[in-house]
Amino acid sequence: MAHPSHGDAWKHFDRTHPSFASDARNVRLGLCTDGFSPFGNSSTHYSCWPIIITVYNLPPWLYKRKPFMFLNMVIPGLKSPGKNIDVFLHSLIDELKILWTSGVQTYDVCNKQNFNMRAALLWTISDFPAHAMLSGWSTHGWLACPYCMDMIKSFNLRYGRKASWFDCHHQFLPLDHPYRKQAYKFHKERIENDQPPIRLSGEEEHQRVEGLPDIIFGKPPDSTQPIDGFAKTHN
Repeated sequence: MAHPSHGDAWKHFDRTHPSFASDARNVRLGLCTDGFSPFGNSSTHYSCWPIIITVYNLPPWLYKRKPFMFLNMVIPGLKSPGKNIDVFLHSLIDELKILWTSGVQTYDVCNKQNFNMRAALLWTISDFPAHAMLSGWSTHGWLACPYCMDMIKSFNLRYGRKASWFDCHHQFLPLDHPYRKQAYKFHKERIENDQPPIRLSGEEEHQRVEGLPDIIFGKPPDSTQPIDGFAKTHN
């Protein structure tokens, strides 16, 4: 795959939103974030979290270059923003909603006329800890995997009692893969016969979360009680 447009996610988006895909001038975006120490010393208790917007309408030799990667904001602090990243992203999300629903008038240099340009955020790019902050799904504990969710097969280590997800990937292998039967080389005395968890559609995921309480942007007070089912059916 030389460009994201060759991927299934891009093609699925085109089929789902044909009016958006019909105009090649509509912009497809990605959001990237990660933390780093600005002083080059990992022991320094200070971090910066840049929020970068990438434009994927460009060819592969351009969209990854600095002139076409837009620094939207930098979140400074003594530590990572955690759940407070919602507060920082609030204005960006509002602008993305406007670009998606109604669009903005933009000048087309080639045709020398204005047109209504829309934009869509296709995905986010981050490591696993940053994924937890962006998605709201905690990547700690038993249900750390955002794909397996409550179907995960994590277990506690014998010494230390920490949650481990070793060998959980075997259910994603083909049913006739030899690794599924090798109980002595991987998780002791486990033969994997199950298929991977079913990938939920957007409508199914929305049905799961629509009954949750109102969202509190930022880190909730310490006295806030966990939502019912936390660490059992959701994370």
